[in-house]
Amino acid sequence: MHNQSVIYPFISPFVRYHLSSVKQRLKSRKVKGLLSQNEELRDKYSNERCFIIGTAPSVKDFDLKLIKNENIIAINEFYLHSDL
Repeated sequence: MHNQSVIYPFISPFVRYHLSSVKQRLKSRKVKGLLSQNEELRDKYSNERCFIIGTAPSVKDFDLKLIKNENIIAINEFYLHSDL
């Protein structure tokens, strides 16, 4: 990411800060709208274990059959795993 003072050298740090704050609030609204769709999942699987799996290089060596019938949350490009 570029340093904003390089991109907008003519804008004071005070104004830059407030512009950034407004930008974050707008982005937050969008994210809240997306996340609100997950509300129906709240407590749906409470008291059950869950595995959260990322896409680190070591995951390709993991045998997913070991957690076949478990609750799994996968992130990034996990769907590219060879067992899926």
